[in-house]
Amino acid sequence: MSTSDKIASLSAPALALFVMIIPHFNAHGKSNGEPGYIKSQVCPKICWLTMRNIKTYLQEISDKTNVKWFKYSNGLYYLHSLKWREHHPEIRRL
Repeated sequence: MSTSDKIASLSAPALALFVMIIPHFNAHGKSNGEPGYIKSQVCPKICWLTMRNIKTYLQEISDKTNVKWFKYSNGLYYLHSLKWREHHPEIRRL
C-alpha cells in the first residue's frame, strides 16, 4: 500500500477513510457501503468525516483505486475491493 500510486493520489481525508474501511471488508473483499453505516461503524468518532463528505470521499476512493463504491439494484450501496484476494493471499486457503 505504501508504494501504490493509486493510494498516493488520494486526498488526505479519503486516504484516512480508505485505511479505516479495510478492516470492515469480509473474506471476499466486500462491505456495506451505505454512508450511514460507514459513519456509524467505520469512523463514528472522527468528527471531520460527516455523512456529506463521506460520500465525496467514497466516490474519490472508487474513482482512484480498486475499491469500488456502487449502488446495487436493490438500492443499497456496497464497497468491493476488486483485487482483495491478490493482496491477501492467506485468504486463498479458505
